[in-house]
Amino acid sequence: MQNYIFDFDLTLIDSGRVNVLSTQSAFAKMGWPKPSADAISYYTGIPIETSFPKMAPQNASQSDLQKLIQVFVKEYEKLEPGNLKLFPGIKAALDQLHADGKQLFIATSNRSDVVIRNTRELGILDDFTEIVGFDMVQNAKPAPDTVLKIVADHHLSKAETIMIGDATFDLEMGKNAGVHTAGVVWGAHDPEKLKLVQPDYLLDDVSQLLAIK
Repeated sequence: MQNYIFDFDLTLIDSGRVNVLSTQSAFAKMGWPKPSADAISYYTGIPIETSFPKMAPQNASQSDLQKLIQVFVKEYEKLEPGNLKLFPGIKAALDQLHADGKQLFIATSNRSDVVIRNTRELGILDDFTEIVGFDMVQNAKPAPDTVLKIVADHHLSKAETIMIGDATFDLEMGKNAGVHTAGVVWGAHDPEKLKLVQPDYLLDDVSQLLAIK
């Protein structure tokens, strides 16, 4: 495999605690019931513009949902410094893949500017050829748009490209785009959920990223 496309949150970085606390704080400030940590974790793989309406009260207006997003962004930025960290072994694996001449990309449901900032702070930005957020495509995960943009931008062979993520949305996106897929079990969705999507690989250790053929 020559081209590795990674999800970001809960695949490369452990952002779960920050995401849960920021989401629950934002909902509380809106006077709404706090979603459970499990619900928040489950929806981490898709944009908050899609997930928040699923967790908000049914009578929430569009203006309220927009305000919720604005509050969340502020809460997240408060908690971000010092609380986001790479999963153990990720930096070494990315550096090795990069040194081996592999092309690395990020396909994320987060905003691209946020992920660029985070990867810079975590010391891995230089490993990546391109970072594509949901704000750069028409349709977010599990639609194939994000992967297809990367493939088109860099004239990649789909047969030599793999999408790696912790959520079923990531794997479905990869399959919809016609590339290989690998699920990682250290993120949001448990192995049984990932197996239902029938990924080409199911990784339970970061070191296995280096063994993908």
